[in-house]
Amino acid sequence: MENNNKPQTKFPQKQTKLNQAEVENDYLIDNIPYDFTNMMRATSDPDINRAYDEFKKRTIYIYEIERLFKNNENNSLKFSANTIKIGFIDIDKVLKTIAVETSDFTMQLNQRASTNINDNTIEYSMTDIKNLIFQEINLLNQFKLYAVSINEPLTENNIDNLYIINNYSQPYQNPKTRSTKSITIIKIKDFKTRDGYPIIIKLQKPLDKDTKVIGLKIKAPRSMIFGNIKVLGEVDNMEVYPKLFIKDKIAFPLLSMPIETQPKVRILQQWFSEQILPWNLAKQFIGQEKSVLDLIAIGGGRETRKEIIKNARVTHAWLGYFLSSYSFGEWPLKEKKELKDKEVWKIKSGPIGKEYTSIATYDKFDDIEIEVNDKPPIDSLQKVLLDMLTYTYTYNRNFDGASLDSTKFPNDLDIMRAKFEGQKPEDVITNLFKQWKLDYPNYISLEQIKIFKQIVIMLSGNIYSTMSINKGMNDDYKLLLPYYFELKSNPIHSTPDKVWEFKDAKVVLKSVYFDFTNVNNIKLKNNDISQNELFKLDDNQFNWLSITNELESNNIPSLIPADWTLGNGEYGKYFTRAIINNNKIENALNLYGSNKSQLFSKLEFYKEISQIDNNSDFELQIENAINNLNRIEVSGIFGAGNYGLILITDKQEINLTNINLFDKYNENIAYINLEI
Repeated sequence: MENNNKPQTKFPQKQTKLNQAEVENDYLIDNIPYDFTNMMRATSDPDINRAYDEFKKRTIYIYEIERLFKNNENNSLKFSANTIKIGFIDIDKVLKTIAVETSDFTMQLNQRASTNINDNTIEYSMTDIKNLIFQEINLLNQFKLYAVSINEPLTENNIDNLYIINNYSQPYQNPKTRSTKSITIIKIKDFKTRDGYPIIIKLQKPLDKDTKVIGLKIKAPRSMIFGNIKVLGEVDNMEVYPKLFIKDKIAFPLLSMPIETQPKVRILQQWFSEQILPWNLAKQFIGQEKSVLDLIAIGGGRETRKEIIKNARVTHAWLGYFLSSYSFGEWPLKEKKELKDKEVWKIKSGPIGKEYTSIATYDKFDDIEIEVNDKPPIDSLQKVLLDMLTYTYTYNRNFDGASLDSTKFPNDLDIMRAKFEGQKPEDVITNLFKQWKLDYPNYISLEQIKIFKQIVIMLSGNIYSTMSINKGMNDDYKLLLPYYFELKSNPIHSTPDKVWEFKDAKVVLKSVYFDFTNVNNIKLKNNDISQNELFKLDDNQFNWLSITNELESNNIPSLIPADWTLGNGEYGKYFTRAIINNNKIENALNLYGSNKSQLFSKLEFYKEISQIDNNSDFELQIENAINNLNRIEVSGIFGAGNYGLILITDKQEINLTNINLFDKYNENIAYINLEI
């Protein structure tokens, strides 16, 4: 007998078409349980067009925020004081739908750091936030960044009113059915963290990954002092920083020391200070050997200048002679004889037929000491400079020729060596100038004294002194000066027990930054602004470090040259550049040693540079064309302002205008990373 109480298996019945009334009641939150099965079986959500009046309806345009170069990476946002994200929207790729703004009015206060960097208080600002729902489109499982324009398609004119989708929610339902999606949108300009930059949106179709970037044009604020500009991208499938060379302009070198960072940045442009020999004096030593003594002439000297010609021989000269049977009154000799190259002059020097002396120019190359008539005599201050050169040179030769026997009468080298015993060489040599100031107190305010100190700095490689850079102990002065002197004069050495003495100081102007080959066409040796050069010096190697994310105050206790140091790594100031036209380089060089101002605020520096060059547009050429540009990095001082960037590709130019970089309220921020 069949058991009628046995549970019957029931199969779902074929669903019939529902009328409109049944559709509207199909998914009522009060009538169905909260379980996944019923949610998936729901045919459709209620039609929001019937549930809300026209007042709350909005036409929304949804755009994907993409990278400029297509790749498989998920788009992301980074917020910091040093990172700015630039997103790109293809306005032809748009999702359009009707949405309902469910929030009548929503105000949200977002936390912001105070713009007063001396104040630790927190500011709150109102944020434009909206909640919307829609049904006709899906964003499910795409995990992309989206922007929303309300009631009108996105254009350049309304881009400032763009919103970003901060939250998206879609129920787990059959994607073919009508489901209600909800989004929270925030004004893009308000969507950022504390001390961060909002995302910047540009209207531009993404580029194919094989598009090559070959250059970059920049329109920058005129007052910007650049540290480095870098681009990061792929070259031969490797992510690299290619070199960037400034086209048709000069990255004019500056040595910037931030002295004060609060409440605003002020910097010392060391190469503008009075410690640097002014350009109008230095440039006369380009391309020719010339005596630097002429710059410090005071007058009243008696000793004549002499010089040594290395590896030479006499080919033509006038000789003085005196022939007599008695031996007194020889000097000055009253007779002269012109002697030509290899001409033999025979002089009878004894009884007839007994003795003859023959004289001729010697056929061997050696050092020749000469004296030139038009050189003015050496005065007291010039003698100090020559003695400083002499003492340093003799010290470096370890007083070669000094007597080792203390019982013998001391020679000149013995006397000089005794002055150095128990003392530092730089102190002994500096005391020569200190003693001169005591001997000539009425001269110490002369302009020649300031120039004397500048010359000592320029000759740091040849003079041990507390006035020399690094006391003259290494060749870092080549980096710490925009230009320096290379000494061409050689010391005169008459006998082995005599001191090697300098009788003149001929020099030529040199620079590790400038090419002085042609005085009428001075060029920059390295116009690569992407990285600072590695310098190979005699005593060490040095590479200027890039400007840090935030400027640090100068920690050098004083600014005398003795405190400048690179060899032990303690010198940490910044090598910077001002971008100027090629034909303005002479004007800019005149700032070196001008001492117009020691400390520069943004306004002061802006005025100085504006007098030289007001053009702030320049172009960078990329040494190796790159694919898939990822970011642009810019560092510098006084950089806050509105920038324009143009990416030059092998197919087109991408114009990125009106990009505000750096923080005008916090000039300490010195590095910006633009994520593309």
